[in-house]
Amino acid sequence: IRLGRGTDPTGTWSGSNYVVFKPHDGATAVNLWRLQVTGASKSAQYYEFTRSDDTLSTLNFKADTSNSVGAVWASILGASYLKVSYCDFNIAEVTAPTVLDAPEAILFNNTGGDGNNVITYNTIHGALNGVNMKDDGGDNTITFNTLTHIWNDCIKVGLGNNTVITDNLMYDKKYGDGGLHGDYIQFSLTGASSATTGIV
Repeated sequence: IRLGRGTDPTGTWSGSNYVVFKPHDGATAVNLWRLQVTGASKSAQYYEFTRSDDTLSTLNFKADTSNSVGAVWASILGASYLKVSYCDFNIAEVTAPTVLDAPEAILFNNTGGDGNNVITYNTIHGALNGVNMKDDGGDNTITFNTLTHIWNDCIKVGLGNNTVITDNLMYDKKYGDGGLHGDYIQFSLTGASSATTGIV
């Protein structure tokens, strides 16, 4: 599934013009193999991915076992104001050539993006990195997620300022080969022109 290349929502979370992806009430399983939100010139914004209204069914993200490299849920090229909540990412079934080839769960590679993204109440299992804010505009919130069996970093924050990371549960940490160093939370500031501030 690829979003953000046409007409995008232009409202705000307090308004009515935004798009929500969620299962129907009573759905037994909604499996997504790969999802990418892209938006040149900051166009992709105000998308939410969450559980059903009756709270009984979640969006289950799984990696494509025939193509393990990449991210299961990816936001690139300037996408901003995205919410991912109450989703399940189970990537443990992937057999990658090496651990470094294993998929990432949630990746923000947002050169030119405004940030302002919320990642909350998700479960993430078996990924190379759990939540990777590789290059983002900042003002992000990562809270109340459960991350297990992560091979590299559970949470990685790049160049964005004003990031809140709180009340996340991380356990059963794994350690791989190929230079993986296995941080629970890592601030990766390579290429930053100034100090990162506002980290909570």
